[in-house]
Amino acid sequence: MFPAQWWIILLVALVFNSVGFKKYVWFMTIGYGISIGGISFCLIIMSIVKGQFDPIYMILCLLLMAYGFRLCCVHLLREMRNTPDNKKLLDNVEKKVSLSGLVGMWLIDSLMFYMMMSPVFFRLANEKTGENEAGMYIGIVFVVAGIAIEVVSEVQKYLQKKENPGLPATKGLFKISRCPDYFGEILVWTGVFVTGIRTTAGFQWIVALLGYAIVVYMMTNGAKRIELQQMKFYGRDPRYLEYVNKTPVLVPFIPIYHLVKTEKKIKTEN
Repeated sequence: MFPAQWWIILLVALVFNSVGFKKYVWFMTIGYGISIGGISFCLIIMSIVKGQFDPIYMILCLLLMAYGFRLCCVHLLREMRNTPDNKKLLDNVEKKVSLSGLVGMWLIDSLMFYMMMSPVFFRLANEKTGENEAGMYIGIVFVVAGIAIEVVSEVQKYLQKKENPGLPATKGLFKISRCPDYFGEILVWTGVFVTGIRTTAGFQWIVALLGYAIVVYMMTNGAKRIELQQMKFYGRDPRYLEYVNKTPVLVPFIPIYHLVKTEKKIKTEN
């Protein structure tokens, strides 16, 4: 049976993600973070109102709330650090986005955030917040590990770029993955999915699986875009080429070094 309260969570995502109407890129940056944080807060309130308060469930929601609002702050800081040229480029792109395009992006992204958070919602809707099986604890460990990896990698990237702006970050976590922040995000949502394995039922699985698949696709596609950008800027530097040919592009210790087709890399190098 599909939970009757699903529309509440979707409505929360729609309200918070409406910040994207100011700048369309915010739908997947600031809107993303604030929507996840807002949904998590809403789930806490709903669990209290429904009389399903559980400390472990609260910890999961609080972690995701902190994760979402932290993402929002990170993207706001990046927005403030944007160069005048980047701001001008983004403003030019903004002018080309129609109202129908904005509405479509708002609806699709908000639905996506709902699906990503659905395992946490289904646990509450199915009245199983107190069933703290092994999957719940394992999932929380994944979420904590993912958040920690994201935070550490962002700090390491900032410090290394400040020290050597001529190359991307290659030390610390970047020794085992060229996109450790994206890997951390996959870990977070893997944890969320794992927490719902024993409490998701029937058609709910379709929503939960779609949400998780979308995250993996977005992070993989994001890593691909970064590879293209870095090859454009650093592709002639032998130090960079040596680094990319021995460092996994996304998942540590998995020997997948390139997501871009060989012919595209050769074109950027020549």
